[in-house]
Amino acid sequence: MTPQTYDSLFKVCEVTALMPNVQDAFILKDGGIGVIPKQDTIPATAATLSRFCDANPRATLRFISKKDLLLAKSTSQIVGLSSTGTTTCKKIKGLT
Repeated sequence: MTPQTYDSLFKVCEVTALMPNVQDAFILKDGGIGVIPKQDTIPATAATLSRFCDANPRATLRFISKKDLLLAKSTSQIVGLSSTGTTTCKKIKGLT
């Protein structure tokens, strides 16, 4: 990952961390953004995903589940997660 790419992702991560339903945000190993939601309900996560994709139409957001948190006991293990298997904002917004 180039310094410019990391800087860009860091800015996205910072803004994402300020969203209402986000407890914490991380840059994942594949460049996706991982978030720990404050409320893990369908309406709350849908609103977060919608807001994230509106702001970052070419990014990927992964909600880090309670199960993920049990397995990843440190920040380094959390950022080692990937966003594989999640639907990209590009696809959600019909940009592909």
